[in-house]
Amino acid sequence: MVLGLAVDIETVNPPGLNCSNGVVKINSDGSHTITPHDPKQVYTYIGGKYDPDIDATDCDRLLECLEPQQREIFLRTIAAALCLPLARLKMSRVKGLLCHGDGSNGKDTLRTALVAVLGRGVTGKSLKDFQVYDSGRKFPLAGLENSLCNWSSENADAVKLDKLQSLKQFITGDELTIEHKGRGEYPYKPEAIFLANCNVLPSISSDFSKLTLSQKEKFTELLTGVPCSDPLKAFRIGDKVAGNSPGELSYNWHGRIVEIHTSIGCKVDWQEREKVKGGRVLSALFCNLRKI
Repeated sequence: MVLGLAVDIETVNPPGLNCSNGVVKINSDGSHTITPHDPKQVYTYIGGKYDPDIDATDCDRLLECLEPQQREIFLRTIAAALCLPLARLKMSRVKGLLCHGDGSNGKDTLRTALVAVLGRGVTGKSLKDFQVYDSGRKFPLAGLENSLCNWSSENADAVKLDKLQSLKQFITGDELTIEHKGRGEYPYKPEAIFLANCNVLPSISSDFSKLTLSQKEKFTELLTGVPCSDPLKAFRIGDKVAGNSPGELSYNWHGRIVEIHTSIGCKVDWQEREKVKGGRVLSALFCNLRKI
């Protein structure tokens, strides 16, 4: 060997977004600047082109598939991927998101849009992969190394969410182990956000039924990212409902519950949806609704 070069794994993919025309750096006050590429900064991905003057009309239309409160949580979580250490410092905890809903409701379209921004910085390890890791086979999660965002497009509902210890470690940034086939294992500290698409919510162990109402409220808030004072309100199919936040557009929507599919959510047929086009039947959390 004439010359050997190596890069410290801890320095790969430093905070910021590696675009095709420079690196977007997030400042401590939340502002951002774009700097030229530097050979000393190693990125394993390349995203789209940075253009501060681009027309956001199509992006805004895409985000209409989310309720206003859900949209805010989604955008904050995605933005955290640009500088996760800073986000954790400011927010204390960055939540993982379960993107729940029937097919053709925009989940994969949002994921495709994010891939266009982050490029190879998006991985797709499923809940099942985390379950296999917890069983002792660590190969399935090897691809998470240097990930900025893990967003799996398909997930089985049979996985018990509260039993996935490795998933908790990934979301909170606690150390995991990387093991490639034919190579020794080594520690890895995740610096990525987590999202998972679910047509049916993952199951929770039977112990959930033994929790107190207060404990269920806390679990619901952790699971959905939405503060919830009473997730088990006595809603019934046929109830007329509206949004419960006066500051949101949905406060003036009028709809009717057509299906209750979990203990914390239902499907609502919105007969009146101001300033919104498209399908009327959407999934909603009870904590975002009020009876009318």
